[in-house]
Amino acid sequence: MGHRRGRPVATWDDVGAIGPAGGLYSSARETLVFVNANLQPETTPLAPALQSAEAARGTIDDGPDSIGLGWRHREPRPTH
Repeated sequence: MGHRRGRPVATWDDVGAIGPAGGLYSSARETLVFVNANLQPETTPLAPALQSAEAARGTIDDGPDSIGLGWRHREPRPTH
């Protein structure tokens, strides 16, 4: 169930052009809360879910990089 302005809203099926983005809307404040939770997962009861979503699930092109659930993990490359 989604919410808008603190009230439940009905599920919608036709997401049109925003479908590839998951059909999500958020304010700048909500985005900052989300970013902070990901940077400091121990500060939220969602820590286990966030850590699971960020965990590497597979490699990319058999290289050192990996991908989680929508998160790409890049290994630092040495600079010369």
